[in-house]
Amino acid sequence: MTRITVILAAEPRDRALCRSLLPPAGAIEVVADVEGGEAALAAVARLRPQMLLLDLQRPRLDALAALPQIRLQSPRTRVILLTSRRTPTALILEGLRRGARGYLDRAAFRSFLLKAVRAVDAGEAWVPRQMVSRILDQIVRLSAAEARPRGGAGVTPRTLRTQRRGQERT
Repeated sequence: MTRITVILAAEPRDRALCRSLLPPAGAIEVVADVEGGEAALAAVARLRPQMLLLDLQRPRLDALAALPQIRLQSPRTRVILLTSRRTPTALILEGLRRGARGYLDRAAFRSFLLKAVRAVDAGEAWVPRQMVSRILDQIVRLSAAEARPRGGAGVTPRTLRTQRRGQERT
């Protein structure tokens, strides 16, 4: 098993909890812990870790703004989003859309942090099982919104007939 290098970018309390849950020596090594999004970017650029555990709502530069920059600086660094707050599903989905490979809320750290790090390092995605249905519901809502015609009622049968007549005349 290869060593997984990790940077922690979260609130001090969450960084301490993550450190206590990851093995102190061996396959996973915490190479840095930082507080802000800007510090996370600098640490990723300098250390090029395999994994970044990134609080979704960091001061100065939040995770959503940082993710595209992280992907540019260190494309092989995989990101798991963390939060200690109840986070809207749409925000989590946006983080996943921007390149995060996983998500954990503080309540799931103890049970799943180590599993999530190993899974994401192996190329898998990770979200807590109870969240999958919320994510799928949000995808369905977004898909339905995109499928709706824009600009009022959309194309009516009368509009289609008028368009066909116009095409027949040309």
